[in-house]
Amino acid sequence: MFRTFIAIIIIVILAVAAGSIMLRANRPSLLPPIPEVPNTPATSTNHACTMQAMQCSDGTWISASGPNCQFVCPAPAATSTR
Repeated sequence: MFRTFIAIIIIVILAVAAGSIMLRANRPSLLPPIPEVPNTPATSTNHACTMQAMQCSDGTWISASGPNCQFVCPAPAATSTR
């Protein structure tokens, strides 16, 4: 009697597992489809520089910029002496 009960439980578990696998296989995904991103060649406007900073000799802080991600300090202001 106990063996029959265990056999019935195992059959029920296998039936539920097989049913859930079949339902998942036939149901479309709940997530939206992932859009395809075209491969675009790198251009002068298609780049990113790291978020580093550098302090110039005049005390100002600058970040890397430009197509080569270079640090360019501003030119010192011209002072006039009379």
